[in-house]
Amino acid sequence: MLEKKFDVIFYGMVIVDYLFIFDKFPQRFAITSAKKKFQKLGGSATNSATCISRWKINTGLVGCHHLGNDNPGDFFVKTISQYKLNIKKIDKSRRGETHCAYILVDESGERTIIADPAPQDYISIPKDYLQQTKLLCLDGYFAKSAKVMQEAAFKAHDLQIPIILSDTEPNEPHFSLASLVLVSRQTTKEQIPKLKKKLLAVYKEHSEIRIIVTLGALGCIFIHRNTCSYFPLLYKGNIIDTTGAGDNFRAAIVYGYLQKWDVEKMLSFAMFVGTHACEFYGGCVPDSSNSHDWPKIFMESYKETPKK
Repeated sequence: MLEKKFDVIFYGMVIVDYLFIFDKFPQRFAITSAKKKFQKLGGSATNSATCISRWKINTGLVGCHHLGNDNPGDFFVKTISQYKLNIKKIDKSRRGETHCAYILVDESGERTIIADPAPQDYISIPKDYLQQTKLLCLDGYFAKSAKVMQEAAFKAHDLQIPIILSDTEPNEPHFSLASLVLVSRQTTKEQIPKLKKKLLAVYKEHSEIRIIVTLGALGCIFIHRNTCSYFPLLYKGNIIDTTGAGDNFRAAIVYGYLQKWDVEKMLSFAMFVGTHACEFYGGCVPDSSNSHDWPKIFMESYKETPKK
């Protein structure tokens, strides 16, 4: 049997983000200046991979499109090298222009993202590389990347590798292959009971797949075996930017999955991480933060429910 080199491989977008910070969100026809500007690593796969790699998890990162042979691409390669990640499948495929996103963040911490046109040339994940992992985590995707994401899921399924999906609809051909799916929704607290009923109807044909629905500042919903449970957000932080909150939440879910934690503990840790990730600008939390210790800090405060 082939030795598993990786605990998890993240396959998805590899992007450079440019963040512009405003006291107030720019209005139409207005002329305004950003008070701060940052260049950061970006892309859901990148944000999740850099986060979890700090917690002694052997992590691979594979871009589903080419990283450009340009200055943003140089920045990506130089910055990503600071993390304990395997990125060999990224660096060797550089050509064209790097995909970038331009993110406007206002005083509330909410953001608006203006992305480059979707990449045209997508890269399949090599099967010999994929079979070295215990778990595959796939991004939600632009429409044009659907084919390679689905292809990766079917490859992993053939290799009996568990799959975690993000923002994938139940009518997608690879949805039923997943062990766990994360999706995001916007709602109000008053609408949560109605949303739970709707979600149960949407996922009734996939009762064995664990579904996590993130609700931002309201917390999350967990669906499994036709049961829908709401978990409120219990953590508070100095929220300055929500960019990448879901990506870091996903990293914590993967960590809990690999640790074989129960659902309540896994979701609690994910909400802890998602909240604290919003205390920094950009989706890739600075390596100089205390993020290396987040599992330890969480465990010191977490109180497990006694088993009956």
